[in-house]
Amino acid sequence: MTDDHEPIIDKKTFDLVQIEREKRNGVSYSGTDVFANKIVCGECGSQFGKKVWHSNDKYRCVIYRCNKKYSGNKCSTGHVTEDEIKEKFVEAYNLLDRNGAIRNVESIRQVLMSSDKEKAEQKKLQDEYDKCEKKLYKLIEENSTHVQNQDEYNKKYRDLADKSTKIQEKLDKITTALKDKDDRAKVLETYINDLKASKNKLTDFDEGLFYALVDRVKVNKDGIVIVWKDGTEG
Repeated sequence: MTDDHEPIIDKKTFDLVQIEREKRNGVSYSGTDVFANKIVCGECGSQFGKKVWHSNDKYRCVIYRCNKKYSGNKCSTGHVTEDEIKEKFVEAYNLLDRNGAIRNVESIRQVLMSSDKEKAEQKKLQDEYDKCEKKLYKLIEENSTHVQNQDEYNKKYRDLADKSTKIQEKLDKITTALKDKDDRAKVLETYINDLKASKNKLTDFDEGLFYALVDRVKVNKDGIVIVWKDGTEG
């Protein structure tokens, strides 16, 4: 594990966090397959699909295999069994320094919540946009009530409209960035709460904890890697 006081997430890995994570009141999962859409190929990045071998006899086995294994540019990553994934999760979970992870993730969450600079810029742009729109409306109103040179009017209109559009684009960009930061902060807050509520050690696979804490399972030629929802690997 990384030292407790050293940042464990950079921007590249942090961006992998699932912003669309469902909000839950506790650690729970409902569904037919806890591994659905969770397993990805470390070689080509494709999803792994579920296959059942020997479905009608005592040798029945559930495996997951890269969906590009036998299509187009064939992928050389091997398959993994359901039991292998479960065993790797238990192993990685028991090695996870939860207290250290909580401290590091909380520090990142605080950075995301510190948006004073962006909010000030947002307000400035909003004020500029409002002023520009008022001028535009006034120009239109004057043209409708007073005789004016239409060439001059059209030029003023285009200039103001272009300015307004450019300001709006900047405003939309910073508003989206602020919402993205807020969404990511909420994801990390839920992740922290899940870690605090989790068990100290596992002896058997826990479906609820897997769903709550795991972003994805990455399968490489060297084996299985658990990627937690804070972007770190186990």
